[in-house]
Amino acid sequence: MKSKILIVDDDPMVRNLLSEQLQIHGYTTAVAASGKEALEILLKEEFDLIISDVRMYPMDGVELLQQVSILYPEMAKILLTGYNDEHASEYAFESEGVFKIPKPYGEELMIVIKRALETRMLKRRIKYFGQKLIPEYARELLETYGVSREELAVEVAEGNTTVFSLAQKGEV
Repeated sequence: MKSKILIVDDDPMVRNLLSEQLQIHGYTTAVAASGKEALEILLKEEFDLIISDVRMYPMDGVELLQQVSILYPEMAKILLTGYNDEHASEYAFESEGVFKIPKPYGEELMIVIKRALETRMLKRRIKYFGQKLIPEYARELLETYGVSREELAVEVAEGNTTVFSLAQKGEV
């Protein structure tokens, strides 16, 4: 199945050239000239990845990707910037799953796109299998060893056991 990528850039030449490049590499693409237009498209279609320019008006790429992260947390995200933008660098560094690529980009963009899509796929698989297997496994452990949930909670609280959490950053 082809991955769907939304390209957001206020420069028509950049967004159309990138769209053509990605289509040559086998991706399905859509384009938007602004953050507002991108959000409108996202309400109508599902995408695997969004690539956004940083410097746009009135909503810049960082603001757009912050909104996308809230609405579509599993979507992979890439910021393209032609400037040494400290705000964008800080956002990409602090945000899980956001890649930042400087313009002009070369073949490294295709490598990052592939990595971002692979990361998204792996997160979806972990979430799926975690939802299916972990509750069943936990229930089996509780039944097999006769441990109550309360006893398990005490063990965890006292730090006597290792806990593996599948929660995403910011989730409980």
